[in-house]
Amino acid sequence: MKTGKIVSFGSRSKHCRICQRAKSSNKVPRVHKCHQNFSGSAKAMEPDIVCSMLGDIKSQGHTVKTLIGDDDATGYARARKEVFSHLEKHSDKNHLRKNITKKLYALKHVHKKSISTMIIKSLTKNFNYMLDQNRGNPDGIEKGLESVVEHMYGNHNYCSLEWCGALKNQQSHNKEHAEYKHSNLPYGRDLSDQELKADLKQIFEPLKSKIHVLANLGSSNPCESHMNTNSSKANKRIHYGGSFSFDRRLHAAIGQKNIGYSYISEVSRPLYYYEQCFDCSVLF
Repeated sequence: MKTGKIVSFGSRSKHCRICQRAKSSNKVPRVHKCHQNFSGSAKAMEPDIVCSMLGDIKSQGHTVKTLIGDDDATGYARARKEVFSHLEKHSDKNHLRKNITKKLYALKHVHKKSISTMIIKSLTKNFNYMLDQNRGNPDGIEKGLESVVEHMYGNHNYCSLEWCGALKNQQSHNKEHAEYKHSNLPYGRDLSDQELKADLKQIFEPLKSKIHVLANLGSSNPCESHMNTNSSKANKRIHYGGSFSFDRRLHAAIGQKNIGYSYISEVSRPLYYYEQCFDCSVLF
């Protein structure tokens, strides 16, 4: 959290290339170090790696207080049961925002004339601002969830003077809400479709049961950033998981994340020293 660097990692593979080739040829596989280290389902891989990494950290004498991730609680529940009983879970704000955006775009198939990409972007923008402005403030989140939709329909009773242009306009010029023009809605007008409003309420109102979660959102951006580095070393379109090539590529990606591109020279240095010492021993 403080350095943006990786403190633990792991990988799981259900395949071993040598074993698979031997099986397809009806032969006994030659003596080798098998790369297969997991036999469960693909869904069980992530919880298994999470518990393994937390266990490694615990064995080093360290404690993990908070786990940030998506709303899949399987890994969290298992980690709390097997490793740290006091572990807290914070939802990832990026996954939450993506889920909301996905639901808003789904409304375009139902309200083709009432909702556009411009309106969806305005809703997501208001929602994101509301979350960022009310970190650690559950009461502000509860009121803000109402304002996300009501503000766009001309009802500013739930808005805040800090960000609502209609309230600022009314206070400074003594004008009515109806004269306020939105900067990010078509023609600056309030929305009027009540059927759309009801569907929008169905998206945002269920979040009221997660007020305390929304007030303490975390971010998995460092992990997502590292996944891009992983993809550059081990592209998903090519199957590297059947051999230790994947682990080497994973180590290279971690070295690049934690050290930078100098990891290449750092890895090569011990081999260089070994060759020098070996030559000297031959000479003597």
